[in-house]
Amino acid sequence: MKRKMFSLFCHMNVALILLCCPFLLGPRLAVGWMINEDYQQRDNRAATDFHIWLVGDVKDRITGGGETSVTNPFADPKITKTKTGIGNTEVKFEGSNTIPKDNNTDRHFGIYGTGAKPKVRFKAWSYATSPYIVPVPKSNFDFFYDLDNNELTITVENISDDVVTFEDVGLLLFDEEQPISHLSRSVLPPEAFMPFTALDHEYLVGEFDQVVIPGVQPDAYAVTYGTVYFSGPSAGNDYNSEGLGTGGEWSQVAVIAQVPEPTVIVLLLGGTIVMLIRNRLRKSFLAALVCLLFIPTLVYAQVEPGWKRGNHAGDWVKGQTIKIKVDTPPGDAAQQAAYLEAANEAMAEWNVAQAGFGGLKLELATGAEAGNINISWHNDTTESTAAGGPPVNIHIGYARTDGGAGSLNSRAIARILKHELGHAEGLGHVPTSALMKKDAYSSNPPNGPSDADLESNDPFIEPGEGDKTGKKELWGTDEDLSRGQAMSNASFNGTQWVYDYVLQGDVGPGLIDPITSFILELPDGVGESSFNVTQLPEGWYYDFFDGFVEPGGRFDCDEDDAPSLLTFSASDPFFGVDPGFGVGFQIVSSLEPTDVRAYTGSPSYDTDEFILRAPVPEPTIGCLLSAMAAMAGLAMLRRRR
Repeated sequence: MKRKMFSLFCHMNVALILLCCPFLLGPRLAVGWMINEDYQQRDNRAATDFHIWLVGDVKDRITGGGETSVTNPFADPKITKTKTGIGNTEVKFEGSNTIPKDNNTDRHFGIYGTGAKPKVRFKAWSYATSPYIVPVPKSNFDFFYDLDNNELTITVENISDDVVTFEDVGLLLFDEEQPISHLSRSVLPPEAFMPFTALDHEYLVGEFDQVVIPGVQPDAYAVTYGTVYFSGPSAGNDYNSEGLGTGGEWSQVAVIAQVPEPTVIVLLLGGTIVMLIRNRLRKSFLAALVCLLFIPTLVYAQVEPGWKRGNHAGDWVKGQTIKIKVDTPPGDAAQQAAYLEAANEAMAEWNVAQAGFGGLKLELATGAEAGNINISWHNDTTESTAAGGPPVNIHIGYARTDGGAGSLNSRAIARILKHELGHAEGLGHVPTSALMKKDAYSSNPPNGPSDADLESNDPFIEPGEGDKTGKKELWGTDEDLSRGQAMSNASFNGTQWVYDYVLQGDVGPGLIDPITSFILELPDGVGESSFNVTQLPEGWYYDFFDGFVEPGGRFDCDEDDAPSLLTFSASDPFFGVDPGFGVGFQIVSSLEPTDVRAYTGSPSYDTDEFILRAPVPEPTIGCLLSAMAAMAGLAMLRRRR
């Protein structure tokens, strides 16, 4: 037995090595990118440095720039590249002097590196007094090369939290890489470029536009230019306080470097071919194949189907743009920059999560502009999103609870903001959501998170299936791809109560997705031992999630406590309830029935809500009031529809 286990272990290891070998041995082309840009220093204070934040940890891919007058206007120029607490890359341009105000002089900043061009998150001037960080308008040029058709796609995208306008967007193609000194007004002014007027327009937060250039050879170098400035609701930004402030942005990429990394499937096929050729590794091939077949099931099974209406579920309208007013963060320049980056990260994550179904958009309020949501900073340990409004007030406490010196780091602030922005946009606490449960991020549930949990270097939690389902139901503008009906019946068989549920998929125009989850909100006091599941459709499984969290934690706020949930989920969409079909579920319990909220979920984040029968420990005033509130909420929802 031990020899067989050791043999299996060896084969699995060989399989993993062979599956990964294309990643390890695949050729990496030493081709590069360049970013060179100019901005005016428009503040009455002298600027001490300039910052560019790039998405992800790409500091090791930056190989030059910022160390000569061509790419850094400070005297004795130098740059520092650091991985931020959030996990992005901050590039800081500085020198031995400061740069005075001059609205008519463009100051040049540039860097270059290897591989595909990184995305620019935001940029800012920095000063010796608070507010230390003053953002400037930014764009991001993204590139994609189709090697099969020799087509280069150029995308202008706004991944910032401000509305901006692009003008003078254009392209030049070269046979050789241009020195970074040529990416300037003196050598390549805006009028030198082949114009793409279709890309010259205002870009809302998250908006993008693109052009496809045919006949581009893989050994070419593409240089783009664009003028960018704050516009629309963001025109009141401080950078425009004395007239329109602009930025000029040059980007250069090696076209061949813009071919996306080979997909996992292609790489795994490559590893499979190697194993087939080497006859002695047949067992390893089979082990690898089993891994490949099993991985999709594991990935799909990790669903978070639950969601709940919170205090602000009625405050906004579908597809609305929400203005976020962020007070000047506490601390020195480094802390202010870190906290502003955390706010940008949290807003960007919710924007990305909702973009696929036309949900809410979060934008920074600038200047004297009023915020729909106001974020304030406090030297305490309280995190809360007030129940009133709009405007909705988010209270962020940055003090530590562990007695340590200093303030919470930017990773903790980003995690807190993601949770609180979820509340401000209408989501309540729910135990299935890693992001929105009352003990989110905690390593010791059902207790709230510790400082160490919030500051952890573990990967950030992104909005899950249930979070997106709730946001689409509340604020999405896209049409549903699935709808359904659910019915329940509670009968007493002489010894216990039998609860039968029937779930059916509706038929209608555009309804093509299956229903893949069915959730019951259970009253307080109903635990996993209070019932037995006696009927499940083929390919479905169930889970129980206890909503109880110890009081007094970091997220013990104005929102209601989370309910416990009984969730039924399809192990794969193949087993879901397709339009025109139905399935049945059954549970038995000694507890009598009451009315509870129930709802569905689907791969396209569609949901329908119902009032169904489920067990309750005993008829209490609290249970009756909860049921009445749930029915009233559904009645209002039906009237709005």
